[in-house]
Amino acid sequence: MAAGLRGILPWRRLLPALDAPPEISARSVRDYTITPTILPSTAPKRARLRFETPLDASGRNAFEQPFTLITRMLRRIDAVSRWNGVMLADGFGAALAGHAKTLDYDVSGLVPGHYESPNRNRQTRRDPTLTGVLDIAGDFAPLWPLLRIAERCHSGRHAVEGLGAFALEW
Repeated sequence: MAAGLRGILPWRRLLPALDAPPEISARSVRDYTITPTILPSTAPKRARLRFETPLDASGRNAFEQPFTLITRMLRRIDAVSRWNGVMLADGFGAALAGHAKTLDYDVSGLVPGHYESPNRNRQTRRDPTLTGVLDIAGDFAPLWPLLRIAERCHSGRHAVEGLGAFALEW
């Protein structure tokens, strides 16, 4: 896996400032404690998602429907969780997606761009991306644990190629 991460991922395209790929074996693993129930009084009221690598923006227009950025994270978490034998309960994901629509989004810090990479047939695909920051305000209590998980497993298509990494600030 380490050899694949060093040799396969397009590090120079994802992080142009790097002279060489990052030292994979020196990476540390952080443990997160995710509280299943966050009380509204303890959940933050504002958060910022600072995209460290471009986020795939194909599909719905994130500037017109910014809640789709959160729903993509929910789908990614559900998909990754299934590899570990768990999944979002029926209706729970839909309820969380509905709640994501109630938040206030400031997309002025997002910058559109493009990501190019070959597919398995060596055909170049060119997908729209977003970089920058997304500011969100509102009741994060139902979504907060999942946003913390999304920070670790990234978001959107091409996450396995390193896209969709973000830092969560509050």
